[in-house]
Amino acid sequence: QVAALKQAVQAADAVARGTEVHVQLSVRAMQKVRACYGGSSTEAREAELACAAAHYARYGRVSPGVLRALINVRLLRAVSSSLAQRIGVLAWDDQASRAKEEEGASVAS
Repeated sequence: QVAALKQAVQAADAVARGTEVHVQLSVRAMQKVRACYGGSSTEAREAELACAAAHYARYGRVSPGVLRALINVRLLRAVSSSLAQRIGVLAWDDQASRAKEEEGASVAS
């Protein structure tokens, strides 16, 4: 997944620099690289630089503090989006289980 995300970031940088897709992919890649290699690895530093470059392409040269804030907002959105997906799957599972139970109860009656 890390290699695929890195390639996607490079492709987005080449054909769609500074777009929402480019920025989102760069943040996702940075997250994945940090998780796989650790936050202080060379790979993480490269991913952070690519992420910063994507943000600079979208928003122009911003201060380091603003850049951190922009990236943090995207990280929070990614986490909340992932959480919402998981909750949605759990709710669907629960609903399917209840439907099966109700179906079983009506067949038994």
